[in-house]
Formats: sequence, C-alpha cells, structure tokens
Amino acid sequence: MAFQPSRPVSIGAHVNVHTPVGIPLVDLPVDAEAELRVSTLDDQTRALLRALGLTDGSSLRVCKSGEPFIIQVRATRIGMSRSVAAGLLVQPLYGLKGGA
Repeated sequence: MAFQPSRPVSIGAHVNVHTPVGIPLVDLPVDAEAELRVSTLDDQTRALLRALGLTDGSSLRVCKSGEPFIIQVRATRIGMSRSVAAGLLVQPLYGLKGGA
C-alpha cells in the first residue's frame, strides 16, 4: 500500500486509525528523512517530546533504529524507546531506498 499524503495534524490530536496520516517512525530506515504528522502517545510523552524540540511538522532524520531509537531534529539528537517511536506517525520527505 503506497503512502498517501494528507495535511499535517497536530501532535496533540487524536488519530482515527483509518485516516492515512503517515507511517510509523519505526518503519523508516536509518538516514531517512521525514516530517512529523501526528502522535498517538499520551499527553505527558507528547509534552516531553515537544520540550525536546519535536513539534508539529518538524523535519527529522533517523540516526539509529532499535533500542534506543535515535532521531535528529534540527541540531538535537533525541533518544527514545522503540515503543515511543512507534507512536509517532511521519511522512517520508524523499523516496525510501530499498523499494519501500
């Protein structure tokens, strides 16, 4: 199933799982770049990520997958558990390598 872009959704918004808003961050390979679309995380975790610089529409790059899952947002690297990364839905900014 191909990714279908849609308008950005607030990181604080609740997600209708049938709406094609993005793909889970954990599905991206290392060095992939994407834009944050929505979070399915709890309020406290979303607030922490916002405080670290991961805001609505942020561009990010995957630095490391696994545990911890590490992304770069602007000049800051953020480490998080794989389960937190799975709760972030993103839109890839460029075509994914490897046929994805």
